[in-house]
Amino acid sequence: MKQQGKSIYFNFSSSFDFMDTVHDVINEVFCCAGFDEDDCYWLTIAVREAITNAIKHGNKLDPEKKVDVKFELNDDRMEVVVSDSGDGFDLDAIPDPRLPENLMKDKGRGIYYIRTFMDEVNYDIVAGRGTTITMVKRLQPGTAP
Repeated sequence: MKQQGKSIYFNFSSSFDFMDTVHDVINEVFCCAGFDEDDCYWLTIAVREAITNAIKHGNKLDPEKKVDVKFELNDDRMEVVVSDSGDGFDLDAIPDPRLPENLMKDKGRGIYYIRTFMDEVNYDIVAGRGTTITMVKRLQPGTAP
């Protein structure tokens, strides 16, 4: 019999004032889900990058706009959904940080980190209505959520 999913949802104003608390919550959610210490660290970095992008690039630091974050834990996976209400963006226009001309740049690695540390990443980008990123990390066999 499959375990029914467990979820956590929160939203907050587009401000970096909340990031320390958000970081701690993200890390605790992954650790409580049964991920090891290294995975908790890297998965927290990935979700933090998605939230940072939502605040900075999506909502353009407008405190009137909210960032929504949802964690859904099921038998075999953790799904994290981060949404903003910005203008959307062109995913294909994001430069690859691994290219020689981008190696020394001090920004532009967030999406790369997200794709690297998560097993699945999907973007729903609606011009003028926002971006939703869905990230999935599969649980290791034998991990008890």
